[in-house]
Amino acid sequence: MITTDKISDSIIKELSNLSEDNKRELLTFIKLLKSRKTESTIKMLEETAAGWANLVDAEKLKDDIYKDRLISTRKEPYY
Repeated sequence: MITTDKISDSIIKELSNLSEDNKRELLTFIKLLKSRKTESTIKMLEETAAGWANLVDAEKLKDDIYKDRLISTRKEPYY
């Protein structure tokens, strides 16, 4: 069975075989991937922010949820 330690050791071994230029290139690429994810996430949040505003009455929703929790759907136990 493969473990996370084995994977980590394998990755470290492969990275240690890279030249300094390739290591820098890899780190640059990783930073680029992180920034893309962050940028796309921020863009998506900005586009969807408050998109549901005034569509749902939050207080009524909370009341309905609490009322629904009081309803028992279990059958009575047999004795």
